[in-house]
Amino acid sequence: MNPLMLSNWSSFVPDLIVGAVTGSLVALALYIFERRAATERRKAEARAVSRRLVHPLLMVLQRPRLLEDYTSIVPIPKKSKRALELIESADLDLWHEIAASDLTASLWRFRSALWDLETDAENLHDAVRRWSAIHSQNSDTANYATAKLLGAPRQYLEENFADPATRPLIEGEAQRLLGSKFVKKHAAAYRGARGRVERAQESLVQVLIIEIRARSSDV
Repeated sequence: MNPLMLSNWSSFVPDLIVGAVTGSLVALALYIFERRAATERRKAEARAVSRRLVHPLLMVLQRPRLLEDYTSIVPIPKKSKRALELIESADLDLWHEIAASDLTASLWRFRSALWDLETDAENLHDAVRRWSAIHSQNSDTANYATAKLLGAPRQYLEENFADPATRPLIEGEAQRLLGSKFVKKHAAAYRGARGRVERAQESLVQVLIIEIRARSSDV
């Protein structure tokens, strides 16, 4: 074989290896750069979401409830529903994954508590209606029991169930309904869910206030 060809071939293999290694390193560097750039973009998007969400959410959570609704266990209160809509519009899971903070953790706990409340409210509502459909003689029994479960004051009950001819029957049936093991089980779960929502909301409000104050001091 020609010595020149041997020389060319002997240098070809190392050159090929060097080229392959260099190409791999360049590709790896580009991949790392693109990953970092994508992460920074996602973090920037998360910060933008945070800026859009914090103030409106605080306004909603601090809005007073002027009128209590004792007519239905579901849906959850309008204020809670609006807060949940704002949080769900922010793609919280992705936000928490790429830029976890006290804010995202507090939002996650509050959202989770509201989801639980929605489920437990539905279960309690169904339990009340199911018992009433089977055992009660008056269609207002479920409404009376619902008002009691939601903490309606005596004045409300007297004004809205004022017929002296039917009130003793309704009160008696409602007492039996509320004493049902099935209803009591779901009522306990519902009260627990409400308590978790209230605690999560109080914690979230404090975090939102801290966020707003921090941004104000940066201006």
